[in-house]
Amino acid sequence: MFDVEINRYDSKGNLIEEEAGTLSLRSLQPSEGGFRVSVMEDQDRGYAYLTVTLGSDEKADRKTAAGFLCKDCLEEILPKEGRKKTGLGAIDLATGEIEVFDRPVVGFTLRDFYVHCDWDEKKEETLKLLIFYCPPRY
Repeated sequence: MFDVEINRYDSKGNLIEEEAGTLSLRSLQPSEGGFRVSVMEDQDRGYAYLTVTLGSDEKADRKTAAGFLCKDCLEEILPKEGRKKTGLGAIDLATGEIEVFDRPVVGFTLRDFYVHCDWDEKKEETLKLLIFYCPPRY
């Protein structure tokens, strides 16, 4: 799990409606040789750019994922039967909505966010995501 913070909230869950004045860069690699994610977040402009490299985690393990996903989420992201997916997905924690990153998918919306997906042609285990905060305009 890796959170992307495009909107900032205070400790009481209220949206902070003022400029952050910064651009943040973060990365995570929980195990050596496993997946790695890096993100650049520009909260003032409402977007984030992520690069996910799967490494040895290219083949998702249901048993490991079951330790941190509910049964419904596990079945959505890593189904027991049917075509195997990448094991990567986005979960809207407010609604429980799930969108799985699958190679044919080039983009989708998740509540007020648009996510553009780009699998790297040279490194098939690398996925680049561009996320925009784009609530309905009218």
